[in-house]
Amino acid sequence: MSNYDNTNSGALYPAEHMQTVGRRDDLKVIRQGKVDIEGSDTNMVITQATSREGKTYFEVYEEVDDRVLVLEVTARDGSTYHKFLKKIGPIYTNDRKRSEKDADMSGTVKPNDGSLGEYMIWGRKRTTKDGVAMTSISLAPKEKKSESSYEEAYRNKEATGVPENVNDDPTPPVSNQGGGNEFDDDIPF
Repeated sequence: MSNYDNTNSGALYPAEHMQTVGRRDDLKVIRQGKVDIEGSDTNMVITQATSREGKTYFEVYEEVDDRVLVLEVTARDGSTYHKFLKKIGPIYTNDRKRSEKDADMSGTVKPNDGSLGEYMIWGRKRTTKDGVAMTSISLAPKEKKSESSYEEAYRNKEATGVPENVNDDPTPPVSNQGGGNEFDDDIPF
C-alpha cells in the first residue's frame, strides 16, 4: 500500500476518443483524466482551438451536471455517451522554461463553480512506462497579493531590472500566444 498524497494533482491522457458536439465543434479535445482537487476527484479536459487571428490557445474544462460544452465519447466497445463540461480557465504554454523541472504550461482555474476560489494549475509533459504521452497536473490555491505587493515588485524591477522575489514578479512566466498549429504528438504539454 502506498502512502502517496495525490491531493491537488492528477494525470491527463490523450483523448482521441472524444469530440465536441454542437456549437463548439472547432475545439479539439487533446487531454482528459482525473485530477484531485482538495480531496475530490474531478474529471478534467484540455481543449485546443484557434482564435480569429489564427493563434492557438488552450482551455481547461471540468465535468458538470448541466450542459455547457458537450463531448461525445466513444467507448472501447464502440458505444457512445455524452459528458457535460464547463470551462474553468485558460492555460498557456510556458515560453520561459529554464529547466526540465519547470512546467510546460500553466494558468489559473476556478474549479467547482469557483466555490473553492482560484487555483494555479501547472502541467508537465510526461511519458508513461508504456510510451504513452500524458500530462502530469498539479494545482495550488492562488494566494491573493495586495496591490502594494505588485507595486513594490514593479518598482524594484524598474530600479534593478529584476524583481526582489521571483514570486513577486507581476509578469506571468507564460505566453498567451499559444502553441503549435495542429494537434499532434508535439503538443507543448
